[in-house]
Amino acid sequence: MSYRLLTFPLNELIIAPDTIAENLNHACERRPGLRITGVCQSNDHVCFPCEAAPANTPPVRYLLAPINADTTESLSAELHQRWASHFTTLGMVYLPNTYLALYTQPLNLKP
Repeated sequence: MSYRLLTFPLNELIIAPDTIAENLNHACERRPGLRITGVCQSNDHVCFPCEAAPANTPPVRYLLAPINADTTESLSAELHQRWASHFTTLGMVYLPNTYLALYTQPLNLKP
């Protein structure tokens, strides 16, 4: 079984979340079958554990997006809205004054 840990400084995530998402997608594209399974945060780093996905698992893309909710109800509504758009939530990272969520979305969605 394959395992990899992708680690980034928290400051990079604050400054360039789109670049970090591109790096996550690129790392998983280079090693077909590698999937991010969650998000772990320390005081100054964010880690994305990865492991081998089961055979024939459809490809996904990763997205880091701000969470604009400030109550449990608004968080629930925001996550449900993402789910309705075919996103799967893998976790959240706390940034100063906000949160950033890691989502996956299947690449083979039909419009």
